[in-house]
Amino acid sequence: MTRQRRSTRAAGPPPGDSHAAPSRRRLALALAAAVTAAGHTHHAHAQDQAPAPTGGPTGPGAAFTPPDPAAFDRVLAARIEANEALAETQARIDRLDDEARRMLDRYRQTLDALATSRRYGDQVARLIAAQEAEKADFEARLDRVGETKRRVVPLMLDMVDHLARFIEADTPFLLGERRDRVAALRAALDRADVPTAEKFRAVLDAYQTEAQYGRTLGAYKAELPGTDRTVDLLRVGRIALIYRSLDGRDLGYWDREAHDWAPLPGRYRRTLDSAFKIARKQAAPQLLILPTPVAAAAGVADRLPIAGDAP
Repeated sequence: MTRQRRSTRAAGPPPGDSHAAPSRRRLALALAAAVTAAGHTHHAHAQDQAPAPTGGPTGPGAAFTPPDPAAFDRVLAARIEANEALAETQARIDRLDDEARRMLDRYRQTLDALATSRRYGDQVARLIAAQEAEKADFEARLDRVGETKRRVVPLMLDMVDHLARFIEADTPFLLGERRDRVAALRAALDRADVPTAEKFRAVLDAYQTEAQYGRTLGAYKAELPGTDRTVDLLRVGRIALIYRSLDGRDLGYWDREAHDWAPLPGRYRRTLDSAFKIARKQAAPQLLILPTPVAAAAGVADRLPIAGDAP
């Protein structure tokens, strides 16, 4: 019994191994029981083969033969090695599980990126389709550019001719400036280095300038058309063109019906002086009553009351 207790204590966990002590203790007890059973079997088999003793105690109370300690150590070492192999296998399983989780996360991220790329690709495809439609529209417009040029050039020539005839038939104010503008337009139309669009813009600018003359008041010094006299000219839109001599004695207006200059009474002198100052930005705007060709032709101009004149 003493030797059996020593063997049982020897099978216990090594000192200092606190974590593996319970499991190894249970393992050692199980192995001790197995070894004890094996010892009993070996002992019984040895009794069957040996001759029956002539003396001494027999039966259950016979002497117990303890197992071989070396065999116990081998069994214990094999079990420890198996546990270590199981621990390594479990660690490998854990590593494979972590790797599988990481691969799953990457797979999900790849699916999200693929979905985003597909949506972006669909949007780009729609943009390309829209650009192709715009390109086709531009090409169609370019095909019509030649026809447009063939029609625009004669139109501009006609517009310049009409403008020149209008200036000659209009009230003769700023004739030099307006005729020079028409001459510049004709020269621009004959230049090959000027784009058609620029030519058309210049023609429209000339028409806009002529239109502005009808809405403005202007005064300038020039030679009286048809004479060699230098006078002050007052332009009231296109309604009236009035002149005043430099010494202020002679007054007159352009008679559209007679296509000539007609004199004005001296009582308009004060009103015209105010009108000249307003046109030259030398006085604030105010209401003025001026003679017009229509009123003069109707015989009313001489009867119009003039602001500031004596009754």
